[in-house]
Formats: sequence, structure tokens, C-alpha cells
Amino acid sequence: MKPSFLNKKTKGFTMLEVILAMAISLVILSVIAVLMGFSLNILKTDFEYNKKKSSISYAQSYIEKEISRSYKVYEESEFPQRLRSNNLGFVIEILPYKDMEEYSHDYVYYYLNNDKLQRVLYSSYLPIEEEGKLYYQGTNTICENVESIDKTFFDRASNYIELNFSFDESGTNKESTLGIFVEGQSEED
Repeated sequence: MKPSFLNKKTKGFTMLEVILAMAISLVILSVIAVLMGFSLNILKTDFEYNKKKSSISYAQSYIEKEISRSYKVYEESEFPQRLRSNNLGFVIEILPYKDMEEYSHDYVYYYLNNDKLQRVLYSSYLPIEEEGKLYYQGTNTICENVESIDKTFFDRASNYIELNFSFDESGTNKESTLGIFVEGQSEED
């Protein structure tokens, strides 16, 4: 008597079934790979946008904080030192930093150099109204990827500054705007 397991014909997968299963698996894996690549591209684009937007928001917040600690805001034409072109149109007089205490007056303005927003600092022993001599203290970059600052303005009559920075996002021009009221200044200042 033969054992029962030898009586049954064992049947495996045919070559056609194996090839068909591999083809279906390959199609499914290809679809998953395409979806993953598409998702990663969206995440990368979103990350780049958020990085640019947060950099510009940081710059606007930084300028707002300096304006809040300012004595006075000057229009570009009121400032005796020649300013670099493509500036924001105003100069602020701020409290000196601790490491600059020998000077009693610090003057700051911002300008766009290529796609970088730059901050320039001048210091003086006397106010500019008393013809104090200005000493250049340095320039530093506040943020990058700024395309334009053309819509930024200072309105002395209402003591209002609008910071409007535009940046490119995947071929689309985006804008970030921040309005700031300057405290304690009048038109006569």
C-alpha cells in the first residue's frame, strides 16, 4: 500500500501564473513609487515655501522690533548720509546696543541687495540734527530670497510704515505685508 500523500498529485504554480503575479506586483510597486515621489515633491515644495515665508516674516518682525525701540523715523531725504539704492525709504534712530554704549545715537536702514535684505548701522556721538558725525558700524543680512521691496513705504502724516516684501514661489510672485504704526512721533518731529 502506498502512502496517501504519494497518491495526490501536487500541483505548483505554472510559469504563466508566476509571470502574471510578478507583472501585477511590478505595476502596483510602480504606482506606489510614483505616488511616493509625487508626495515627496509636494512636501519639498511646501517646505521651501514655508522656509521662504518664515524667513521674510522673521525679517519683518525684526524690523518691527527695531522700529518699536526707535526714537525717531526719518524719511530717506532727511538723512544726511547717502543711502544705498533700493532701500526701504526710511532710517530709524534706535537705542544703542550694550556693546556700543560709547555712542548715544544709532541709525539703521535696510536695503535690498540682489535677493538679500541687508541692515546697515551707523553710530554717532551727537544727533544728526546737531550735525553729529556718522560712523559706519557694519552691514548684515536679515533674510534672503526677497524679490522686491518696491511697495514698502513710510507715511509721516499717519506715522505708518508698511513693509511689503515679495518673493518667488515656483514661478508665482507672492507678497508678505506688515503694517506698523510708529509710536510717539508727530509730523513736526
